Amino acid sequence: MKHGYTIIGVVAAFCCLPFFSSCTKEEGDKYYPITAEPSDSLMGYVSGGGKYRAGDVVKLIATPVPGYEFFKWDDGNTDNPRMVDVKNVGVYTAIFRVKNEGVMAEHLSGVIKGDLVLKDKGLKIDYVVDSALIVDNSALLTIEPGVTLEFAGEKACIIVEDGAALRMAGKDASPIILQGPNDNSNKGSWGYVEYRSGRMENEMTYVRINNGGCDKQDAVLRLTGNASISIQYCTLAGGLGMGISSFEAEGNPFKSFVGNRISNMDSYAMHISLMQVNHLGAGNQYPNNKNCILVSDSLIEAGAITFSNQGISYLMDGDLTVGEDGILVMEAGVNLSFKQDAKLLVTTEGTLQVNGTYSSLVSIRGMQDGVPGYWKGVDFQSNRNAFGGNKLYYCLVNGGGSEDNGACLTLADEVKLDMKGAQFFNSGHYGLKVRLNPETAKVDGVTSESIKFANNKSGNVYDATTDQTLPELP
Repeated sequence: MKHGYTIIGVVAAFCCLPFFSSCTKEEGDKYYPITAEPSDSLMGYVSGGGKYRAGDVVKLIATPVPGYEFFKWDDGNTDNPRMVDVKNVGVYTAIFRVKNEGVMAEHLSGVIKGDLVLKDKGLKIDYVVDSALIVDNSALLTIEPGVTLEFAGEKACIIVEDGAALRMAGKDASPIILQGPNDNSNKGSWGYVEYRSGRMENEMTYVRINNGGCDKQDAVLRLTGNASISIQYCTLAGGLGMGISSFEAEGNPFKSFVGNRISNMDSYAMHISLMQVNHLGAGNQYPNNKNCILVSDSLIEAGAITFSNQGISYLMDGDLTVGEDGILVMEAGVNLSFKQDAKLLVTTEGTLQVNGTYSSLVSIRGMQDGVPGYWKGVDFQSNRNAFGGNKLYYCLVNGGGSEDNGACLTLADEVKLDMKGAQFFNSGHYGLKVRLNPETAKVDGVTSESIKFANNKSGNVYDATTDQTLPELP
C-alpha cells in the first residue's frame, strides 16, 4: 500500500508540470510562442519563455544582476514572478532600474549660502530640484560626474547670483544630466539654468540638459550680468524657446565654447551679442533649431569682429555698421543673413574682409534666402588700406536691393576694394550700383575678377555716371 501511494504521488507530480510548461504534444494541439526578455540585458535576464500549448499557465521570472532591481513589466504589471495564461502569441519585457538600496533622492530648493558638493549616489535620480535653487553669498555649488538632477516643473531652476559659482564638471563616460520630471520628453517641462556670476570656477563640461526652457521668449541656459563660464562638450536638447541666451551679459561670457551641441529648440539656437561672435569655438553643432544664431548690436568700432563658420547661419537683429577703425571679417563658409529692409554699411573708416574660397563661398543674404529685394544690400563706402585692405573674395550677395534704385552692392565714390569670385544674385533692382570714371570706364579703386550676375530685376550693373545699365562690370 505504501508503494502504491508513492507511484500515485509521482504520477500526480508529473501531470502537474504543465502549470509551468507543456505536457507531451498531442495531435491537433495549438502551440504559441511566449517571448520573455529584459529591457536591458546588462541589468538582468528573464526566464520562462518558450513555446506553449493554448490553455497552459506559464511562470515568468525577472532576475536582476547585482546593482539593479526589477521595476515592472512593459504592460505595467509589477508581479515577479508573474503567471501568464497562454491564449495567443505573447511578448513580455521586464524593465529593470538601478537599485536604490534604501537611498532616496535628495530634494533641493531655496538658497545655498555655503559651499556644497552634490555627489553621484548611484540612483536613477540623485537629486530633485523642487523650485528655484539659488546659489548665493559667495557659495560654490559643485556637481560631480554622473549626477542626475530632476527638475520638478516649470518653476524649478538654478540661479547663480553674482559672487557665487556653479561648477558642473562631468566626464564623457559619466555626464551630468539635468532633466524634467520623470525624464519628461515634452519640450519645456522645467525651467532653466542662469549664470549671473563671473567667478573663475564657473564651468559646464559634459553636461546634458534635456527639455528645459519652458519660456518661449527665453532660453534653457541664460548668461546675464557679469556671467563668465567655460562651456565644453555639453548637450542642450529640446526647448520651447532658445538654447542659449547671452546677449544681455556684460562683455564676453564665454571663457570657452567648444564641442557643444544645441538641438531641437523651437526658437534660435543662440541669441548672442556682436562682441560674443568672436568667442564661438570649434566643433559646435546646431541641428533642428530655427536654424540660426541671432546676433544683437549693430556697430563695429575700434576692433575686429570675426564670423567663424559654425555650420549655421547668423541672423543680424537689425542693420550692421562697420564704423571708424572697425573690421568685419567673414571666414570661408559663413552665412550672414539680414531681416527685411536691413543693410550692411561699411563706412569710409571701416574695413570689410570676406575670405571665401572657390569651394566654400561666403553668403550675405536676406533672412528669406533668394527672395528678390528682401533686404537693402551692402552699402560700401570704405577707402581703407589698413589691416590688409578691403576684400570681397568668393562671396554670394543675394536678394538685396529693396530700396528704389537699390542694389545687392552699392559702391560709393573713391572706394578701395578687391573683388574676386563675387556673385550678385536676385536683386530687387541691380546687382551692382557704381560710378564709372568717364575717362577709364572703370570704377576707381576697385579691382575685379570672375564676377557673376543672375536674376537681377533691373539689370546687372547700374552706372550712375551715365545713367546706363550694363551687362557686366567693365
